[in-house]
Amino acid sequence: MTDPAGLLTPPSQLVKVMNTSQQEINNSFATVNDYNSERGRYLVSTVVTNKLLSLKPENLQKASFMEKMTVQSKLAWKLANEQFNNPEVRAQMKRFYDELRYKLGFKPEYLMFGLLALFLMSLKLFGISKTFLVSSLGVLILVVTAPDLYSGSDFKTIATKFPGRWRDSIVQSTGFTGISEKMALGVFIVLILFSVKILVTPFATQSIKTPVSSSIKYNTNVSKSFSFEEMYKLGFDDGLAGEPFGSSLPKSEDNDNLDDYDWDLEEPTPINTPSSRKMGFSTILSFFALLRVGKQLAVGPDGQVSLDRLIANLKVMEPWKLGILGVSLYTLFRSFLF
Repeated sequence: MTDPAGLLTPPSQLVKVMNTSQQEINNSFATVNDYNSERGRYLVSTVVTNKLLSLKPENLQKASFMEKMTVQSKLAWKLANEQFNNPEVRAQMKRFYDELRYKLGFKPEYLMFGLLALFLMSLKLFGISKTFLVSSLGVLILVVTAPDLYSGSDFKTIATKFPGRWRDSIVQSTGFTGISEKMALGVFIVLILFSVKILVTPFATQSIKTPVSSSIKYNTNVSKSFSFEEMYKLGFDDGLAGEPFGSSLPKSEDNDNLDDYDWDLEEPTPINTPSSRKMGFSTILSFFALLRVGKQLAVGPDGQVSLDRLIANLKVMEPWKLGILGVSLYTLFRSFLF
């Protein structure tokens, strides 16, 4: 057997080391690199110390979702501290700060305060979804063009190099290598158009108009209207006095029988129900979630898509991941087919 515990699917599976004779490595986390079928052991690398270990399948357990998030956050914090305390990195950051201040003509902090104020105003005027969509697009473009911006290139140079850098970003994030610069630029244009469609689509709100007070009109010589509060009080007084309901209403000069009244209740204002939108923020999240999961399940180390690999990975996928995959698929089908 090449993978008896299913720890090599997907690659670099995060596992927890348990019940070994070495107490110092118990409850630590490692990534699975390979399986030695002759010895019946997995070759793993510890996350913190990057130490190579050869362990039996029963000494390894797949890390839960919360454990993975905890390990990743600790690694990110450790890397950030190492980079911040690195003298070379700090000198480079100071040099970049001075260059940016010289180009702007004022402190970069003022720019950050202005962007923060603009962000808060956008939240107030346009809502959370649209604001985060525009912010994500802006950050995405800045990340792709960061090398050219840092080198001080002009706008024409940045625009010329953008398709190639965008293509490299797609390859790095998805693993798809068979994509040209023109195809990558087409994906970017579709992404922009898709985002613009969401931004210009107004959010339908539910508006319910109710009259301030409903009145009862009757066709007699006595013309009087009663609000709901007045009607309730009259009925309450009749109940206290032991009189039939409606005894306190004014009598008609023509006919004292209440059955002869022509009750004319005001028509209720119809409720405007919100219209359904084909595309929204949840649709975007579902699309990117499916894209990410598809890359992990179907793309091999060579960057090629394999249907057999996809089917094999789906069979061993954890139930909660299958649930998220199903919800994402349902969201997309509901948006475009219904």
